[in-house]
Amino acid sequence: MINASAAENLRAFLAFCLLGAALGLLWSVLRGVRAHLSKKSALAVFLDAAFCVLAAFAVELCALSTYWGQVRAFHLFGAAAGFAAAASTLGRGVTAVVRGVLSLLLRLGRPIAGFFLRKGRAFGRFAAKKAANRLHSSRCILYNKSAVTGSQKRPCQKPAREALMHAGSAKEGK
Repeated sequence: MINASAAENLRAFLAFCLLGAALGLLWSVLRGVRAHLSKKSALAVFLDAAFCVLAAFAVELCALSTYWGQVRAFHLFGAAAGFAAAASTLGRGVTAVVRGVLSLLLRLGRPIAGFFLRKGRAFGRFAAKKAANRLHSSRCILYNKSAVTGSQKRPCQKPAREALMHAGSAKEGK
């Protein structure tokens, strides 16, 4: 049992009120983010779970720093009072600002994201063509042609190209 003075109890209560206010403002920011998500989206569930874990750690750290690691009922009442005060006063404005900023970013971000997606798809098609030219034959992937035939040529030349080269060298030799 801890015998704390009235001043220490008041200091701990005020610290938990400030912690509750900070958590209330964070909740308001997350509420603005969740307004742009569907209710059952995985991101909304993750944000809610992350907030709960963060709040639990914050309460424990505050208790460690102010009241020797013990959480008392008046600590939780102070945190709840700070949370309610911040969420109902400043929190409404914070939520409105976050929703406005996210709406603006989404409105501006869609064309920008579309541009980068189009460029990414074009690069993907380009890379696929280059890869198809390199890996033109499944036989070249499975067997190293130079090792199988013992030739000194590049390992994966196209068969048609080899035929043209042999035909060209036969014509030059005449």
